[in-house]
Amino acid sequence: MKKKLNSIAGVTLVEILIGILISVVMMGAMFASYTAVNSTYTQVTDRAKISQAGRDIVGMIVRDVRMAGFKYFGDNIKTTNAHAPIIITKSSNFATECDKIDIVYGDVNYDASGSPKYTYERFKVTYECKRSTAPDKSKPVRSNGSYPPIDAFAVYKSKVKWNSNTQRWWSPAQDNDSRTYEDEIIFYEEFSPLKNEQETAKFSEYYQNIVDKNEPNTLGWKFFKAEDKVIAILRWKDSQAIVRHLENVSEGGILEEDFNAFNEHFAINSIAVYGNVDDDVRVMLMDFGLPFEFNPLIAGYSR
Repeated sequence: MKKKLNSIAGVTLVEILIGILISVVMMGAMFASYTAVNSTYTQVTDRAKISQAGRDIVGMIVRDVRMAGFKYFGDNIKTTNAHAPIIITKSSNFATECDKIDIVYGDVNYDASGSPKYTYERFKVTYECKRSTAPDKSKPVRSNGSYPPIDAFAVYKSKVKWNSNTQRWWSPAQDNDSRTYEDEIIFYEEFSPLKNEQETAKFSEYYQNIVDKNEPNTLGWKFFKAEDKVIAILRWKDSQAIVRHLENVSEGGILEEDFNAFNEHFAINSIAVYGNVDDDVRVMLMDFGLPFEFNPLIAGYSR
């Protein structure tokens, strides 16, 4: 038995170290391969997303171009030079701006109880590019704590309505028409309910109705149940619509008491803002002391 045990060769410390070294080299090679494959996959998926977004935007432009010059039979709006079906404005400096395209078409609003029942309308859709304000997180942080913007352009779409009285295109902030817009802004808010489910549902219904009644340029306000949280999605016609709401819920505003009741029903966890908010409006929002996160527009459209 002793002879047999003596004849069995063991593993020396040097051999163990060599085995560990070989394993480390193999694991490093495998990790490098995985990193390369994962990086390639990420690039491919990012390019696919960009291509898909590009196709969507081109398709949207094509649909609007097909509407250029359309108007209903009986349209009585006086045509001016401002009603050219398509106007393409060539950029004078591609370093700061791109070409712009304006598309004009007619529409009709039917009111069975109105006189006249048919009111003809004219709309102008504009596509243009502006320097993007999206942060480039691959660059060093600036002295003010923010990242510099990416070196790219963002595609913007706006829709305005013709004012037959002034013979000018109306500003969407003044026409009281939810079909027009310049820079729509979306809030994605997350709340923790402070009341039971029945009370929360009842107040949510009340609050969205009171906002709808008093704020025509607040395009949407919806509450959703998400497990133990409540999600609210708000759509604003532009920055001025946000200002109107802030004035309404502030001290002395017509919704001051309703907003106080809102805070009794919900604890606000986070508010993500999607869209290009005016700098002064951003300051107003931050003064409320709520957890805002701002996400500027890169490209997109709304109906």
